[in-house]
Amino acid sequence: MDFSQTNYMLMSPELLLCGAALVILTLDFMLTKGDRKWIGYLSAITMVAVLGEVVMRGASSGTAFFGLYIQDGVSMSFKVILGITALLVILMSIAYADRIKSFQGEFYVLSLFAALGMFLMASAADFMSMYVALELTTITFYILASYLRDNPVSLESGMKYLILGAMASGVLLYGVSFIYGVTGSTNYVEINKAVSGMSDFPNTLKFGVVLVIAGLSFKIAAVPFHIWAPDVYEGAPTPVTAFLAVGSKVAGVAVLMRVLFGALLPMSSAWIGVLSGIAAISMIFGNLAAIPQKSLKRLIAYAGIGSAGYIFMALAAASKIGAGGTIYYLAAYLFSTLGAFLVLILVSNVTDSDLIEDFNGLARKEPYLAATVFIGLMSLAGVPPLGGFIGKLYLLMAIIEQKNYMLAFVGAIMAVVTLYYFILVIKAMYMREPKDDRKIGVSISMKVALTACNAGVLYLGVYPGPVTDFAIRMSEKVFF
Repeated sequence: MDFSQTNYMLMSPELLLCGAALVILTLDFMLTKGDRKWIGYLSAITMVAVLGEVVMRGASSGTAFFGLYIQDGVSMSFKVILGITALLVILMSIAYADRIKSFQGEFYVLSLFAALGMFLMASAADFMSMYVALELTTITFYILASYLRDNPVSLESGMKYLILGAMASGVLLYGVSFIYGVTGSTNYVEINKAVSGMSDFPNTLKFGVVLVIAGLSFKIAAVPFHIWAPDVYEGAPTPVTAFLAVGSKVAGVAVLMRVLFGALLPMSSAWIGVLSGIAAISMIFGNLAAIPQKSLKRLIAYAGIGSAGYIFMALAAASKIGAGGTIYYLAAYLFSTLGAFLVLILVSNVTDSDLIEDFNGLARKEPYLAATVFIGLMSLAGVPPLGGFIGKLYLLMAIIEQKNYMLAFVGAIMAVVTLYYFILVIKAMYMREPKDDRKIGVSISMKVALTACNAGVLYLGVYPGPVTDFAIRMSEKVFF
């Protein structure tokens, strides 16, 4: 075996992350319970270092481990989004740590391994490496979702995620087996070559593609593979919910883009209709189901299903503007969603609840926290001049460019519905009397995280040009 093809240096971010996670796990055994709060700060420093390594490696491109791993502009873009997500989730976990009665150190280490799995998903260039990375991520999330062992709701969420996740993995592998049977390879480049040489696509290949899309749709929480999201979001520890809401979705989109725009682009006519159908149903169901929700976690879960619909809409365009717009939208989605979750943790630390009514009068007690929620939710709704508006605009432009006006119309109408149910939360913060007059303590690390989220949303909305140009330029590399 020629080990010169392993090219370890391309994998330096993953190697750094894996090594640091193992070191932190070892340190955790040596620290007393009172000193384990430092594990969280060490984990945050690790993610900062890994982000720096990702950016430094951004100019490098190539494959490693015999074509199983790829480093290019697309993987770098997704890893930056995933790295920022992991960093903010770890800072969130530090504020949440008092509610984790045992194994606090392992909670941070598992978060790092979840980030490692998602990094590898973004760089997977073969179905086999993709599946191993996906399972590393998924198994970690099974544990994290049920981490509050004395809370029956948390245990239930972990069990539901385990059962449905195992089913989705089986569907995905079954689909890969059909694709392998027809093309003779699991490598994306080889599959693309095999499919390009076909004058007609066998039904077995089409069936395999549909199953692969179904299996990956579970990660993005798109209808009809969304059934796990509301219950798992509600029952899991809030930092885990935030990680699932953003990280899992971003990693799933990264894999879908590589599979659809790389391996299976020559047969786009066979999967565009499938994506369009999933997009329309997800946007309609997710946004309408969010209206009656009383829990902010469940509200964001259903809103996330609607967001998955917008992402599928852009992917259905099968164009560079659709791919670049998706990357930009995910960056805005990251800051918007995590800003709301940061405030949710601070409020729930006082109220021990995640109901929308717990936010009553928040603007009078903590104006900055209320402003953070306001900015995040308005961005998710697509209100200018915030990042989410530019993101949704690019997604709509991508599908309009393909003359799919009906899907664009659905997206525009559902954006109005999104605005309606988010305004209900804003109304509670600004127009109702507080239920609880207790002050909410905000640590320095949380203030930094809140400010970063607000700055990210505002920057992406007010000055989007450099980021949109970069996203579209990087997305070109995903097309073979």
